[in-house]
Amino acid sequence: MKNKIFIFFTMVFVGLFLLVSPRYSFSQMKDFDEERLTVKKTGVSDLATPMSNDETEVLIDKELKYVAGKDAVWFTNDDDIYHYFLIVHDSGGKVLKKSCNKAGEDTVPLTSDDIAQDYQVFEYAEDGLLAKETSFDAKGKKKYTVSYSYDENGRKNKTVSHDAKNKKIRYVEFSYDANGLLVKDAEYVEKEIEKYHTFEYDESGKLIRMMECHVKENGKGFDGVWFTEDDVVSSTKELFYNDQGVKIKENKYIGAGLDGKWFTEDDVLQYYVLFEYQE
Repeated sequence: MKNKIFIFFTMVFVGLFLLVSPRYSFSQMKDFDEERLTVKKTGVSDLATPMSNDETEVLIDKELKYVAGKDAVWFTNDDDIYHYFLIVHDSGGKVLKKSCNKAGEDTVPLTSDDIAQDYQVFEYAEDGLLAKETSFDAKGKKKYTVSYSYDENGRKNKTVSHDAKNKKIRYVEFSYDANGLLVKDAEYVEKEIEKYHTFEYDESGKLIRMMECHVKENGKGFDGVWFTEDDVVSSTKELFYNDQGVKIKENKYIGAGLDGKWFTEDDVLQYYVLFEYQE
């Protein structure tokens, strides 16, 4: 009898707590029950949520990667979104999470049945600099980590990648000019260069071009030596900005075209990316 009385008053107390507590409402309880009872497909909404328990205000930007559609003509209405990225960041621009997604069964991107491919979570040091990036597959299994280091001026000078078993798999070294602009990065597997990129800027300091030389694409050139005049560029990127200086588009090219010259009208386009920002 005493046990029944105790249980009764306990239930009454819990009910009163839920009614008066500012942390709970009947609508929240209803939403929880609906979510718990509904079978959901892991998709965009899940991966766009930052892995954080605090109440930091977040914004979600989009990077939409397009390829030519059935007409095989670029920049027409049937261009397809091959896949897209959701970038979760705080109000200060600090990226917290980035996910890669593609269209689901309805074949329409940016809908509720979209399929998550993988995602990265970013961690920062006390000074605010990016310290670590961890990549996961769609099921949350860790794929690799990237650690970041910086020079005395706070510029990123090296990243080191380890696989899920903490084995070092590659590293990247970064070089800057006298103005502090990134002009080159070189990616190493073990102690051998696999590829490197060079970067070009406009007069205002905005990045406008990137070029890649890859060992698998005869990147060393005829002399077989990296960083010489005959190194072979195998792909490039070109970046575009609006009148406010915000990046809005990026083109990726994989061939110099019939004229053999990069950044001319006959370059072979592989894909382009459109950038959308949440204000």
